[in-house]
Amino acid sequence: MKQSGFTIIEALMAVAVLGIIVAGILPAYSHYSQLNTRSELKSSAAAMAQEQMEKMRRLDFSMWEASGHTETKSMGGREFTMEVTHSQYKPDEGTTISGARKIHTKISSGDRLIYEVTTIYTQLD
Repeated sequence: MKQSGFTIIEALMAVAVLGIIVAGILPAYSHYSQLNTRSELKSSAAAMAQEQMEKMRRLDFSMWEASGHTETKSMGGREFTMEVTHSQYKPDEGTTISGARKIHTKISSGDRLIYEVTTIYTQLD
């Protein structure tokens, strides 16, 4: 009489093949998951920096804080530290441009720098 079904050896071979396939896929999944997290962090930090710069752009220079500020913000369930500094814009030593300010913004998460940008704003009279 012939029995139908798989033998224990066939079942173990199928599990072994499946294990080899999963072992090959798992590192790739982990790598792309890390890339996605870094991309998400950088996108959130860039949006935060852009929002801050737009807020400063709408204000008269006289309304800006003395030399900058540091604040902690939450976005996407993560904590970020934003450090904003600004100064009179000097394209080279000894030269200043009236009504121009250099703004430097750094966004970090924990002790890791995520995003950094510097721009020049001018104010027209």
